[in-house]
Amino acid sequence: MPQLRPSSQPTKSNSQRANVALLTLVWLAITSGGLWSVATATAHVVERAQLQTAADSVALVAASRGDAMARTFATRLSVQLVSLQHNESVVTVVVKQASRVATASALSAL
Repeated sequence: MPQLRPSSQPTKSNSQRANVALLTLVWLAITSGGLWSVATATAHVVERAQLQTAADSVALVAASRGDAMARTFATRLSVQLVSLQHNESVVTVVVKQASRVATASALSAL
């Protein structure tokens, strides 16, 4: 009796496997780049919000407690007080941290 060979399933060729592997690597690279971009953008937004909060706080201290206390407070917040101006009943401050700058104003109680 003749021996029967088991039916063979068609297999993917090496070039098909290489194409799938290449597409997978490209997809992973694009996805990783996108995630990195989102993370970087989020970090910048958070840093900007923190600096603006510091500027707002320094302006409120300057308006309620005076210039000297505002300078001390800015130092404690680790920001550089670039400018502190009084214009009638409004106090405006400019603070800097690294290369970022934020401005805030508050009504003076003094």
